[in-house]
Amino acid sequence: AMNQNGLKTWLRVGIVFFGLVCLAAFCLLIPMSIMGRSETLFEGHGTLLTVFAEIAVIPCILAMISAWKITIEIGKDNSFSKENVKNMKHIAFYSLAEGTYLLILSVWFAVKSLDKGIDGLFLAALLFSLISGAVALAAFCLSHLIQKAAKIKEENDSIV
Repeated sequence: AMNQNGLKTWLRVGIVFFGLVCLAAFCLLIPMSIMGRSETLFEGHGTLLTVFAEIAVIPCILAMISAWKITIEIGKDNSFSKENVKNMKHIAFYSLAEGTYLLILSVWFAVKSLDKGIDGLFLAALLFSLISGAVALAAFCLSHLIQKAAKIKEENDSIV
């Protein structure tokens, strides 16, 4: 069984890894758009897509910050707290915003590509939109469970 420090460490490793992936994607997209390489890499959608992709990183960064705050509470042995409920809800809303944004992008790609057939960008945006939606649902459920557990913990602490 994993103790709270082990959990905190592994969560932080995951957050840092995810952050590095986002940073790498962000740092690669900017130079490609400046050098004009994004037109060929993104099947003619070019600089506009680069801007869309850079905007999509924002909810991810905000979710990572909220996740890091959760690890701080876990480290304090305060997993079931109102603070974690709040941060988990933030993660859910950021993921929902990301999924909605990517769904809109996938529809835009589909409409733009009607004459060429469906391209990979449409499918990628749609896939990430569905994943974001699943993460949002899981985060909303977890925030509810954490809230219930926090209430029970509060009641137990007041009895003792």
